[in-house]
Amino acid sequence: MKKWFSDALGDLTLLSVASLVLGALLLFFPAVSGRVICTLCALALVIYGGLHLVLYFLRKTPDDMFRHDFAKGLIALLLGVFLLLNPNVLLGILPVVLGLVVLVDSAIRLQKAFDLIRLGAVNWWIVLLLALATGIVGIIILVNPFRVASALLMFIGIGLLLNGFSDLWTIRSVRRKWNDKFGDEDHPL
Repeated sequence: MKKWFSDALGDLTLLSVASLVLGALLLFFPAVSGRVICTLCALALVIYGGLHLVLYFLRKTPDDMFRHDFAKGLIALLLGVFLLLNPNVLLGILPVVLGLVVLVDSAIRLQKAFDLIRLGAVNWWIVLLLALATGIVGIIILVNPFRVASALLMFIGIGLLLNGFSDLWTIRSVRRKWNDKFGDEDHPL
């Protein structure tokens, strides 16, 4: 259990650092970052679609009849090509997607705050405040009060930075509480 817990915190730390890096890129280089994100998403769809089309033609058994590789591949490939040719379409929905991600992460962090209360952690309220702040940022992103895409991307960058710092603080608090409560023993969190 202890190894799983340590691995999970390691994975969360990597995601937090990725959120910090992406947030910094969006904040300081919004126009370039937006185009790069759109291009990478479109390329991922093209690759995904191409792989599923290849898989469809390589498989010969009737067991694979209902995998829908051809349909998935064709739709993903066409959508990817469309987004490569029209990156502004994805740039228009990117704030909504990122806003939803920040909002979901806020809900998860809110649960962590309640878990820290149950564990008797002293600083649970900091995680709660960070969860609420992240939730507010997610809602503001979804409401999309900005008219200029680069300003919105900068605001999303601030939200991702807040998200990354908040995650790192939560990880630190959970790890500290784990060590205080269980030390080197192997007990479930």
